[in-house]
Amino acid sequence: MYTVNLEFPALIVSLLCLLYTLLVRKRQYVPPKGFKNKLLNQHFIFITVLLCHIIATASSVLAVLLENYPDSVSHYVIYILNEIYFIFHNLLSVAFALYILDVYGSFKGRKKLFYFILFAPFLITESIVLINPFTDLVFNFTSDFVYSRGPLIYLLYFCGAFYLFVSFYFFFKYKRAINKADSYAIGFVIILACLGILSQAIFVSWLLELFAESLAFLATLVLLEERNGHIDPVTGALNKKAFIDTVRRYLENNRNHSIIIIKITNIDILSKSFLTSDIDNLLLDISYFLSTIASDVNIYYYKYGSFALVAPDKTDKQNAEKSAQILDRFNQEWQINANKIKVDAAICVIKYPDDINSLSELEEFINTNYISKKNGPYIVSYEEFHEIKEKLLFERSLRDALENNKLYLNYQPIWSTKKNKVVAAEALLRADNELLKNRSPEQYIPIAESQGLFMK
Repeated sequence: MYTVNLEFPALIVSLLCLLYTLLVRKRQYVPPKGFKNKLLNQHFIFITVLLCHIIATASSVLAVLLENYPDSVSHYVIYILNEIYFIFHNLLSVAFALYILDVYGSFKGRKKLFYFILFAPFLITESIVLINPFTDLVFNFTSDFVYSRGPLIYLLYFCGAFYLFVSFYFFFKYKRAINKADSYAIGFVIILACLGILSQAIFVSWLLELFAESLAFLATLVLLEERNGHIDPVTGALNKKAFIDTVRRYLENNRNHSIIIIKITNIDILSKSFLTSDIDNLLLDISYFLSTIASDVNIYYYKYGSFALVAPDKTDKQNAEKSAQILDRFNQEWQINANKIKVDAAICVIKYPDDINSLSELEEFINTNYISKKNGPYIVSYEEFHEIKEKLLFERSLRDALENNKLYLNYQPIWSTKKNKVVAAEALLRADNELLKNRSPEQYIPIAESQGLFMK
């Protein structure tokens, strides 16, 4: 009946993907605690996609196998297996689209109309599949029990094509939300899925769709879910690359989010006093503590001595409570071997879009040393944050002025009333820069000198 049948290999590939996903969790993104966080997490959706594919493939393999023994097997069993296939394969389409949207950070925080349009094709086609035993609109069996397509079978293919179109749309619209490597990976996965659906729609006797999908999921696992390169080996937290990817997604989707920066301000002193392995253990302890008080958000180790908590849609009160918990812990002693030590930390809450507008601006703030001027643990106040931000803005403007020759001198003549002529001139520094041209050089020259900009 079928000239090409690769459904059994498809089942093996998907089972291996699921087995790896469940057994090697440390090499992948682990969602924060809480049912809602897990339910809407990229990794959980990927597992859902795999399970749908495995159930659909297993039911199809059994149905095809049992069709070879029509006299020995109840026709109802084969019919039910086909029904299960269509139910879960239809669910697979929308689950795959949700996964792509989640990768780009575009699934959460949308208006109700968006979700209605997104789920409407699935609900319509799933309803048609569920009532198929009474209508035979999707598939049926002839009198001699030969499988045949129903009149609305192509509606299911159009539904799958719709969700692939949605995936492509967000692929092009938000491709800047993730790095190029992941973007290419997603494009490759979507094309594989397209080829599977197209081949099955055109060639009835070719069972290639499920195999193409299994290859797409294998590529997804290797290229997107394999996150060992996103885990910091010392702290076990997500690393700088993961932090940048996450923030970029929020920024590209214009989603409100908060970032709590914890910078250990005496890390250099501690590094000189203890072994590297001791400092690593300390950082691991700090990472573990942050995971206990921030179970609903991801923990990032941005750079040596700097942690970050990133969470969407947090209120000022929630951020203040979290910061207070962190400050309270750092006011207590930490232990390195038998030594009890004090770890100084600056804790700063940054909100988008109130405080930052770009990833480069955020990284510039995290990398600055201004917040290390105090002793002991403390929370950076709103006024201090904006003072630091203004200094960084001055720095950026000065670099622009120096690199592009936008600084120049104006000479103001000094007139002598006794000699009735110009006897000297006062040299006035001016800048062809929107920020600097309206400010006195007395404001930005000290900043330039402290950063060694004029020496460069």
